[in-house]
Amino acid sequence: MNLRMCLIKNINENFEKLNQKVENRLDLMNTKVEERLSKGFEETTKTFGNVLERLSKIDEAQKKIEALSSNVVSLQDVLTDKKKPWDIWRSSALSNFGISFWRKKRQTLPEAI
Repeated sequence: MNLRMCLIKNINENFEKLNQKVENRLDLMNTKVEERLSKGFEETTKTFGNVLERLSKIDEAQKKIEALSSNVVSLQDVLTDKKKPWDIWRSSALSNFGISFWRKKRQTLPEAI
């Protein structure tokens, strides 16, 4: 073999080795990127789940606050009402048991105490 052929062969071998090293490094980088992305997705999913859980608790608390607010307003109405206790009870009976119940019981209840 002449010198030129030896150089070409040597260059080709070195090129193949270099190409293999680059490919190995790219594979390693790809693996690390995939690991980091996977870890990031896991953390994001966990965080998102925690946020949803907390939002659910906030919704429950909001419903309880609304119910409490309604009860406070009702209590305030009762406490500031100038009616006789019997009238308050009668109003409560109407709202709690309905008008049909009140009509049925109307004949048996006294007019005022």
